[in-house]
Amino acid sequence: MRLLLIKFIMGTRPFGHFSVTKGSTELEKGKYDEALKSRLYINQNLRQIQNPIRYLRSCVKKINSGVFDNGQKNKVTRGDVFDFLKGLKADVIYFDPPYADTTSYEEFYNILDNILSGKKEKPEVSVFTKEGATQFLDSMFGASKHIKDWVISMGQSSEKDGIKPEELLAIVRKYKPHAQVRTLDHRWTLSNTSKHNKKENVEFMIYTYQDDGKTKH
Repeated sequence: MRLLLIKFIMGTRPFGHFSVTKGSTELEKGKYDEALKSRLYINQNLRQIQNPIRYLRSCVKKINSGVFDNGQKNKVTRGDVFDFLKGLKADVIYFDPPYADTTSYEEFYNILDNILSGKKEKPEVSVFTKEGATQFLDSMFGASKHIKDWVISMGQSSEKDGIKPEELLAIVRKYKPHAQVRTLDHRWTLSNTSKHNKKENVEFMIYTYQDDGKTKH
């Protein structure tokens, strides 16, 4: 039931965000019609708010099919990433860490932590919100060097902020010399920071490979 409730709440928030917006302040004042006129409340959000039972039934099917039977053998692990990596046996690993110096997820989604724990939780500041993100990634990659190939996704709010492609590539190549970076032609729906326009956002991926001297990368 908690998972169902969270899924519903996420679906009724603009882009799943819990940050303070004009819409949320209007809701707090009781001006419900004004809040729902915001461009952030796209048609899907409105349909979910106006027809909660229909949406909840749809959520139940998706949650049950994902958790109980998706036709595949799956394993979900929750814990310290370094403890997890020690015993991991894999050919390929995909890293999708929070983008440094962008959205503060621990603050945006703190309300969900409160729902899950049943009490008010104080957000723990993420290493990706403060200085030290590159050192953390360096240590994490070092603990992953026994895994054959890596794929890493990362982004920046602008070319001047966060972890730059060449910076992350240099860290990766300390452990996997054969690695390349690709900038993606992708524009975020919303900018991950308030100080930059989404047109300034940068998205890139880094991948490693085994060099056989024949394959082009």
